[in-house]
Amino acid sequence: MKAPAGTVIFDLDGVIYLGDAGVEGAREALTAIEQRGYRVLFCTNNSSRTPSATAQKIRRATSYPARVDQVFTSAMAAARLLAADRPPSLVLGGPGIVEALEGVGVRVVTDWREARAAVVGFAAHLSYDLLRDVCQAVWGGAELIATNTDPSFPTDKGTWPAAGAIVAAVQYATGQEALAAGKPHQPMIALLREHVSGGPVIMVGDRAETDLQMAANAGWHSVLALSGVSKRPPASPSPDAVVESIAELPTLLDHLATQAT
Repeated sequence: MKAPAGTVIFDLDGVIYLGDAGVEGAREALTAIEQRGYRVLFCTNNSSRTPSATAQKIRRATSYPARVDQVFTSAMAAARLLAADRPPSLVLGGPGIVEALEGVGVRVVTDWREARAAVVGFAAHLSYDLLRDVCQAVWGGAELIATNTDPSFPTDKGTWPAAGAIVAAVQYATGQEALAAGKPHQPMIALLREHVSGGPVIMVGDRAETDLQMAANAGWHSVLALSGVSKRPPASPSPDAVVESIAELPTLLDHLATQAT
């Protein structure tokens, strides 16, 4: 069997889809990249969905046949942080966090008095009661874990607040700095390193502080897609290439792969 040419890791919001709408040409680009021999992975800081639900959304939005084993989330990275000690954990977030924690043997609790960790991510149905309970847990000594600290995310209806806005509220109330798991931090890098193939690794994203910074931290190459949050290349970290959308990416891969070797 021929060895993969390398691995291309894609952010999702703003790169593969905007809200429920796929980025134009996404399916064709992903298919062409696989035909060139690259392994395709998806890496999202959105912790609310399970990997199965995320793969379903990719399929629904783009018609690309995404598989669960291609999807890596910040909830999975947060679970890695707690896998060794498996502390009882209170969750402020969606089912993606609960599934990830239970998958590594962490007991998810609803009583803040039992919690030895508090895991905070994106919560579409945020309530004051749950915010209060998470703060109570942290005040009581629970370790504060953030799946990610993204302040916002792009949708087809404009920019919306993300998990970082919720994490900031907990940090401000408690005075406790959260330990972040998702992009651009080491827990997510370590998770992805277990699944990349031999050859160059190229990260494609729309945020300098998460996608491009993770590539820089990991020693990977990066491509900035202007279809999401960023509308111009940052001074630092500087991407290796810039595209209007991933529809332009297949023709750039051979050049990037040559640079990366």
